[in-house]
Amino acid sequence: MNALRKTWTLFVFLLFNILITDMAVAQLDAASSLLLKRGTGQSEGYNLDSGRYTVREGQTAPAVRPQEPLTPPSEPPSPAIVPQNPQDPQESGHLPLPVDEPKTLNSVPQKAVESKDSKTFKDRMEDIVLGGDTEQLEQYRRHLPESDRRKNILEISLAPVYIYNDSSSNYWFRNYSTSGPALSVETDIWLTAFFAIDISYMTSLSTGLRANPEGTKYVPVNHEWFGGGFKFRRFLSHSEKAPSLTFGVNYEEYQFKVPYGETQRYRFKTSGLKLSLLFDMYKKEQKSWQLGMALYPRHQHTEVQTAASIKSGSDVSTNAIAFSLGQTFTFNRSLHVFWKLSHKVEKNIFEGTASEADPVSGVTPEGVAITNGFTFFGVGFTWGQ
Repeated sequence: MNALRKTWTLFVFLLFNILITDMAVAQLDAASSLLLKRGTGQSEGYNLDSGRYTVREGQTAPAVRPQEPLTPPSEPPSPAIVPQNPQDPQESGHLPLPVDEPKTLNSVPQKAVESKDSKTFKDRMEDIVLGGDTEQLEQYRRHLPESDRRKNILEISLAPVYIYNDSSSNYWFRNYSTSGPALSVETDIWLTAFFAIDISYMTSLSTGLRANPEGTKYVPVNHEWFGGGFKFRRFLSHSEKAPSLTFGVNYEEYQFKVPYGETQRYRFKTSGLKLSLLFDMYKKEQKSWQLGMALYPRHQHTEVQTAASIKSGSDVSTNAIAFSLGQTFTFNRSLHVFWKLSHKVEKNIFEGTASEADPVSGVTPEGVAITNGFTFFGVGFTWGQ
């Protein structure tokens, strides 16, 4: 009896040890589809389909819940297809997924792309006026060779000039010719290699004018030109001797001055916008040719009274045009010698009747017309730094 009891006790102990060992292995096996959690006490409904477990004889296998097929996680729905009236969570049986705003490249990065691909109004104005972005222009200048004229910031030109002026009119007071030397000074401040501020001044030195119809009296006369504006220069290539086009927008004023005590001559001035174009082309290593033209549209022409209160008419229309041809000899970046020949024609057409009779014909003209021509020839030099 004692032996039977000992045998039965040993059998129960072995069976309990086997069951405890199997349960411990199941908890530590990560490859198994059944991972028990300590303290949960929930084991129903889990699938015991691992090959490690077999059904013993005499035992029935627990019911296995069929698994739903695994599907890859779907992306959050686009806001465009989210229903406006979603189902109630209690009716649908599950909570709705949170819908986040889709992250695209159309937020902050898009502005950077737009600023890079499409230029703003400010960028376009910098390209037109200055020739490009400020940082790019600085890099452009730094990479130019030291002998390149485009590295100059300041250029000053000085030239003695000979002037011949012929004014042709059907009114004696505006019919005359003068000639004499003059001095011309021009300064260009190149803010970039493509944009400059231009200031110019020219004055006659010793010029005389016939003061009466008989030609027995001459008086000194002074021609003065003052101009200021902007230059826009573009090169046709990156070469140091590249041809260039320079477009100028200037205000120019010309004054014809005689002594205020004259009774048969009077002063006048012409002022307005000047549009110029200059083509510069190198023919040899140190020699280039310049061909230019200028247009003076709708200038303002004013007659300034002296002791003789004479008017050529009540209203006047004034336009002018000019052409130039020149050559420049380049010694280095800082020194250039040039010559220039130019001719300008100004046309004045008055309306109404003149205030005084013509002293030669004795007739008071109506509709006075004046063609005022200037021929300039100068030889000078340009200093640049």
